[in-house]
Amino acid sequence: MEQHPLLKAVQESFGINPSLRTRRREVVDVRFAIMVAMRKRGKLTYHQIGKMFQFPIRVDGNLLMKPMSHCTVLHAIKQHEIRYHESPSERMFMYHQYCEVYDFCINYLSDPKFTPTTMAELRESLLLEQMHRKEVEQNFDTFKVQCAEKVKSLEQYIKKIDREYAKLLKEKEHISRAFKQLYNEKKARNEKMVQEAGA
Repeated sequence: MEQHPLLKAVQESFGINPSLRTRRREVVDVRFAIMVAMRKRGKLTYHQIGKMFQFPIRVDGNLLMKPMSHCTVLHAIKQHEIRYHESPSERMFMYHQYCEVYDFCINYLSDPKFTPTTMAELRESLLLEQMHRKEVEQNFDTFKVQCAEKVKSLEQYIKKIDREYAKLLKEKEHISRAFKQLYNEKKARNEKMVQEAGA
């Protein structure tokens, strides 16, 4: 029996084969999420969904493909309310993967134009994100150095301005004293001239 396209898409996107005969948590979560999505959107019976997940068994020396029981599908549906929450912020950490796979399956079955992300694309996206983050960190470090240099330069400029200002204040005080002295001398001369004229 040929594998259902949804199972192939899930395997390509999440790197987990949902048809494996194992009780490993990640495989069971993926399998249950697909079963519930197929029941809700695929409108299939429990038996039809069970037949999608076939695993090899050996009977009398012959290799046969055995479908999963409809009871497994029924159990998956009963577990859905415990495992799934529509809001990502409300999802339990232990069922995070289950919720992601379920959302993926619902989108896949509901939207004919839905394009799943493969593991290769996901790895490439993560690599690009890491490179971008590293570049941003390097740019930030360079910016920090440039800012430190600018601050140092401004502090030196402020010190220079302070020195020039202090120098101007001294010159102003000197000019003020000189002007006061000239004024007093002129006043004394005028008084002396008035006294001489009166005598």
